[in-house]
Amino acid sequence: MRNARVLLRRVTVVVRRREPLPDRTLGLLDALATATAGIADDLRQHRGPDPARERLVRVGADSALVATGHGLSADVVLARLRSIVVDLLECTGLDYAGAQSLVGPGPDVVPDPEEPVDD
Repeated sequence: MRNARVLLRRVTVVVRRREPLPDRTLGLLDALATATAGIADDLRQHRGPDPARERLVRVGADSALVATGHGLSADVVLARLRSIVVDLLECTGLDYAGAQSLVGPGPDVVPDPEEPVDD
């Protein structure tokens, strides 16, 4: 829950300051929301953790493709999103190391400062 609170606080800062977020980051937030709703549905339907895990792994893998360096808020949102994916993977029964290995290493590509934020 702590990671979700930090994410929400930073998104609130983004909105209030009208800061840009990369389109890919916005898409990841949508994908995380969809994956989280899917977890609730899986629980209601008494399904095992595999469908949720697959959705979360996809979000985690896609998050590694988003370049950092678009600004503090964009980097914080991306980092918290990745942390939440690890947290939720742990909820599917994985230990921390297993969850983190599925999400993979974070992005280490810093974009050219002249490159537009809309990827």
